[in-house]
Amino acid sequence: MSNFTYQEKETLNSLETFEWDNVWIEEHKDWYTQDSEGNILPPIAAWSDVADLNYDNAEMRQAMIDAMKFWITEAGVDGFRCDAADYVPIDFWQDAVSQLRTVKNDILMLAEGNKADYFSAGFNMDFGWTFYGYLNSVYNEKSKSGNNYPACQLASSMNSRLAALTADH
Repeated sequence: MSNFTYQEKETLNSLETFEWDNVWIEEHKDWYTQDSEGNILPPIAAWSDVADLNYDNAEMRQAMIDAMKFWITEAGVDGFRCDAADYVPIDFWQDAVSQLRTVKNDILMLAEGNKADYFSAGFNMDFGWTFYGYLNSVYNEKSKSGNNYPACQLASSMNSRLAALTADH
């Protein structure tokens, strides 16, 4: 693995988090969603620890894809788990996956989301949120039927495109 420069590390950090001390905040304020007074906003109020990227900005989109390509070529990653994928426009994922496959054809793309569009955008898998929710309801005794057959049936019907999970974070 290469020794990353400070700039490369900060760019790579942008893939995982969009924290307020990220170098992009100072260098590319227009890459973030802002209110009418120019204050950068979080994606949703509950996520006040991170800033919201402005996917209307073509330069930001390409910088994000270039950072992902860097991870592949310089760090040798074989896939990405795309956190909170539902908050990113599907046309960004289509472009990103298409470009990433030109660098590494067999890159594994896992969307932390629950939209069927992810597969047409090129993702290999998404989280099995429906199954996860059902398991939670069984565990929390919200399913009063006493019959857990539906959970077993759902689990056996899941195809290889859904990641079965029992906890998040």
